[in-house]
Amino acid sequence: MIGLISTAGGEQAAMHAIDAMVHAVHALRGIVAPLVVAIPKTWRHSDDGEITDENYAARLEKLGQLVVKTAARLRAEDRPREIRTVA
Repeated sequence: MIGLISTAGGEQAAMHAIDAMVHAVHALRGIVAPLVVAIPKTWRHSDDGEITDENYAARLEKLGQLVVKTAARLRAEDRPREIRTVA
């Protein structure tokens, strides 16, 4: 399970970067989270490496939560189920 984030100078560049990363993840048999965060014109939304825009900060938080929850579900589904017998 992979969460994708891109930063770029413009909106199209940010989405092109996401598209390229999706293909790379799929080629490696990974799963891309259904939410991605592309932050165009990053210099407007950050200061010294910290996101200052509440909208983008909230989206990044949601993405992190989604990746963790989905990865946990996928891992639980991969575990062999216990077979119970009736005595």
